[in-house]
Amino acid sequence: MAAHCQIELFVLTSELVIHLPVKAKSSERRVKTGKEISIYNLADGVTDEQYREYVKNIKGPFLESLPSVSKFELVRIKGAVTGESPYTYVGILHVDNLDEFYQRDVPSQQFQEFLKEVMPMIKQECYHMMYGEEIY
Repeated sequence: MAAHCQIELFVLTSELVIHLPVKAKSSERRVKTGKEISIYNLADGVTDEQYREYVKNIKGPFLESLPSVSKFELVRIKGAVTGESPYTYVGILHVDNLDEFYQRDVPSQQFQEFLKEVMPMIKQECYHMMYGEEIY
């Protein structure tokens, strides 16, 4: 689901201010939204159970606390339609504004500390991160 921009409409009457949220047009809502998609396997010695707990308790809540992030999803791959998948995990980060994410959130000290903690859990030779603008 796309992140939602919210345009606020204020209606003034002689005695009351009425605050009405108005949905942005689809084209306005999607101008800056994007996804960061990571595909990877866990490092040797890290179990699925350990990683699942880490994601539920630390990684997910941390990523969703970032100002430019609206949602984080982690998918554990169970199979592939053709052949076998070379990856076990797909992380999908729903970003409200890609520029803000890469210019403000990623360089922050808090994010850099997070990377130092999470990256050893991931097999680096199997880690691929892609990002792009949301089209639909």
